[in-house]
Amino acid sequence: RKLTDQEANQIIDHGFRVDVPLLVIKLLSPVDMLITAPDGKKIGKNFDSGFEINQIDGAFYSGFETDNEYITIPHPIDGEYKVTVQGTGSGAYTVSVGYLSDRGAQESEFSGVTAPAVEVPLRLTLEAGASDPPTLEAVDQTPSQVAIISPEPKDYPRSLALPIDVLITDNESGLYSQEIRFDDNIVNNGDNIDLFFEKLGNHAVRVQATDFAGNVASTSVAFRVIATFESTLSDIDRAAALGWIKNNKFKQALKATIIAASKLRGKAQKAVLVAFLIEVESQRGKNLTELAYQILREDGRWLLKH
Repeated sequence: RKLTDQEANQIIDHGFRVDVPLLVIKLLSPVDMLITAPDGKKIGKNFDSGFEINQIDGAFYSGFETDNEYITIPHPIDGEYKVTVQGTGSGAYTVSVGYLSDRGAQESEFSGVTAPAVEVPLRLTLEAGASDPPTLEAVDQTPSQVAIISPEPKDYPRSLALPIDVLITDNESGLYSQEIRFDDNIVNNGDNIDLFFEKLGNHAVRVQATDFAGNVASTSVAFRVIATFESTLSDIDRAAALGWIKNNKFKQALKATIIAASKLRGKAQKAVLVAFLIEVESQRGKNLTELAYQILREDGRWLLKH
């Protein structure tokens, strides 16, 4: 009717039959595939020669010239199939498996990430009489090993530059991506974090690594940034060098107060630190910029409390 705009006066229906059982494996790019059946016969792309291979009777391979490719295997034998995917680009891919039998259709799928020429073996387990769909999983079930060398779980004075040193190894499918965060900020391995610009107190470095089989590993290290008498003297000098302390005489007075406090103990020390905080407060917006005021006030309060 859609072609002639007339009702058909005769309908011939020979029916359509799918030769079952039938195993269908479909890829969504960017990968090619090679299937090795439980008896060792192969179908798909021969990664060594670059040509198609089909050793399974009655099986069909769509070829690897298109973005999406599929393989059909009629009357598949039970057992473990090796599905090797090889990246043709970078990004996410999906392997979809359908098993058609007299009992209906069963489906499962696997999603992963890839890069050009990276090979990842998957394991497809088929049991014809099972009620569950065929299972499809990566052979590599082991996440990457992640070690944070620096920072360590300890206290670091604010005057330091903190190196980020992370070691990630993956001896199976290989490392796909990594993310390193200092608190909420993404940083790079090998960076040095200038603690002068960080708040005192608790911080953390968190690392997450994903391998080509989709396994995710994560770890973290918690540490503190603290003030000491030495780091506070360094902060005063640093603030002056940045032009945040506008009077050299006032800078020297601040340092003299901190040096005096470092030589005292108990109530006497606390009294001198209170005097330091009063000096800082009195010069806010005058001989101290707002940034210098915030840092030195935080240093003084930390020393007073700890």
